[in-house]
Amino acid sequence: MAFAPPDSVIPVAPQPETTLQSELDFNAIANATPVMIWLAGTDGLCHWFNTGWLQFTGRTMAQEQGNGWAEGVHPDDLTRCLSHYQSHFDRRLPFQMEYRLRHHSGQHRWIVDNGIPRFDAQKNFVGYIGTCVDVDELRHVKDQLAGLAEAVPGVVYQYLTRPDGSGQLEYVSRGIETLFGLRADQVTSDIDALMQRIYPDDREPYRRSVSESARTHHPWAHQFRIQKPGEPVTWVLGQAAIHQLGNGSLRWSGLFTDITQQKALEMQLRLSASVFDAVQEAIIITDAHANIINVNEGFCRQSGYRRDEVLGQNPRILKSGYQPSTYYDNMWSDLTLNGHWSGEVFNRHKSGQVYAVLLNVSVVRNDEGQVMHYVAVATDIDHLKAQQQLLERTAHFDALTGLPNRALLTDRLRQTVAFAQRQQTTAGVCFLDLDGFKLINDQYGHAVGDEVLKVVAQRLRDQLRSSDTAARLGGDEFVLLLEDVESASALEHVLSRLLESLQQPIDLPQGQKGCISASIGVSLYPDHAIEPDTLLRLADQAMYTAKNSGKNRYRFHSKETSS
Repeated sequence: MAFAPPDSVIPVAPQPETTLQSELDFNAIANATPVMIWLAGTDGLCHWFNTGWLQFTGRTMAQEQGNGWAEGVHPDDLTRCLSHYQSHFDRRLPFQMEYRLRHHSGQHRWIVDNGIPRFDAQKNFVGYIGTCVDVDELRHVKDQLAGLAEAVPGVVYQYLTRPDGSGQLEYVSRGIETLFGLRADQVTSDIDALMQRIYPDDREPYRRSVSESARTHHPWAHQFRIQKPGEPVTWVLGQAAIHQLGNGSLRWSGLFTDITQQKALEMQLRLSASVFDAVQEAIIITDAHANIINVNEGFCRQSGYRRDEVLGQNPRILKSGYQPSTYYDNMWSDLTLNGHWSGEVFNRHKSGQVYAVLLNVSVVRNDEGQVMHYVAVATDIDHLKAQQQLLERTAHFDALTGLPNRALLTDRLRQTVAFAQRQQTTAGVCFLDLDGFKLINDQYGHAVGDEVLKVVAQRLRDQLRSSDTAARLGGDEFVLLLEDVESASALEHVLSRLLESLQQPIDLPQGQKGCISASIGVSLYPDHAIEPDTLLRLADQAMYTAKNSGKNRYRFHSKETSS
C-alpha cells in the first residue's frame, strides 16, 4: 500500500507547467472551501484530503491517507460504508452515503459523502473525487421534526405547472392523510381529489391567488378552508416558493399547514407555551412598537441567537441587506392595510450566514382595533431548495448516462406533441435498440457495458439539436424525440448520420475495439398518430421490424410493421 507524503498538496510527477499549475490551482481552491474534499486513485485508496477534512478530524494528512481515514468512521457504520464505497468504485459509479465520522472534539458526527469517478481527457479512469458535508445538526432536526409530526401537522409538497397549462403533484408528504383525509397516491394521480376538499366558496379565490403568484413569480401564500366528510371546516395556510425551469415550467415547493387554532386564537393571542416551543418554524412575537417580547426555540435554532440576546431588540437585527428598503416598506404597508403579510425574506444568521425563509406576519388587535402585537412565523426553506434539486435529478434523469429517464420522457413526449400541434409541424419519435450490446456485456462484464452505454448516450447528444431529446428507457433501449421535422427525407438523413455515428468503434479493455449498431423504429406526428403513447408504441413496433430485417437500419411505421 503506497502512501502519499504528509503534505497539503497532491504530490505530482514532473509534468508540463500548465498541468502542474492546474493541480496547484485545484489545491488552493479545495483548501479554501469549508467543504471536506478527498481524492482516491485507481487502487481505491485515498491519497489526499483538503484542509476542511483535516480540520474536521484533527488529524494529519499522513494519518488519513490510504485506509487511515476509516479509523475515524463509527464502528457501527464501517462495514456498510466500505462495502458501499467498494461496490460503486468497482463499477465506476457515483455514490452518496451517510455515516458517522469522528470529529476533532472526539464526538462522532453525521456526514453526507458524495463520490464521483474521475476520467482524463482520453476517458481513462483516474480515481474518485469526494465531497463531504457535516449534516449532524440536520439529522437531529429531522429526528425532532419526525417526533413532532402528530403535534404539528403539515404537508410538504412539490407541484409542477407546465407551459401548456397542465400540472402534476410531484411529491407530497404523508401529512396529507391527516390534514386532507386523502392518501398520497390519490392526490399525485388526480389533483382534483385535493381541490374537491377545498370549501366551495374558497375555490375561486384559491385559483386566483395561484394564478397571481404564477404571473409575478412571487412566493405564494393563501389561507383557505377545507371540508372533510363528516368533519368541521379546517383552516389551512398554503405557502410555496416558485422556481422557473428552463423549459418554462414552474415548480412550487411549499407547505400546507393547519391554522384552524391560529384563526380561533388570532384576537386573543393565547399561545400555549408547549406548542409555541414545539413548533419547528421560528416564531417571533413583538409589541405594538415592533420590539421583540418573545421567541421560540425554533427561532434560536434558525437564527443562532439566544432568547436573552434578542428580547427588546427590533427584528431588523436579522436583516441581511439582500433586499432593498422598499421591500420592507411594502411589507409594513400591507400589514397596516390588510393585517397580514407573507413573502420570502433573506435573513442573516448570528454567524453571518444568509438563509432564506418564508415569512408570515400577522397583526393582533384588541377589541377597539388597536395594534397590540405582531406575530411572525419564519420557515427555513434552504433545505427545501436542496431537496427540490435532489428530487428533480433522481426522479427525472438516468443515473448512468445522465439522459432523461422514462418519467421525464413521458413529459417531454407530451410537450413535443403539444408543440407540433400548436405550430402545425411534424414531430418524430424514434425507438432505438442497440445491436451487439449483449455480446459486449457478456464478454467484458457490466462495467464495460455501462461505459459503452455512456458512449452511445454522448453520440446521441452530439447528433441531435438542442431542441430535440434523447432519453434512456433502460437496458440498451433509447428514445429520440425530434421537433419540427421538415420532411421524411430530411429525417432519413438524420437517421443515416446517426447510424453511421453509432457504428464507429468503441475502445474496450486490453486494446480491443467494440462495434455496435442500432435498429431504429420511427413514427411521425400527425402522419401515423396524434396520441403520445400511440406514437411511442408504433415506433417500438417499427424498431422490431428493423431488427428482423437485418439490424443496423431504420424503419418507418407502416401497416406492415404494425401487423
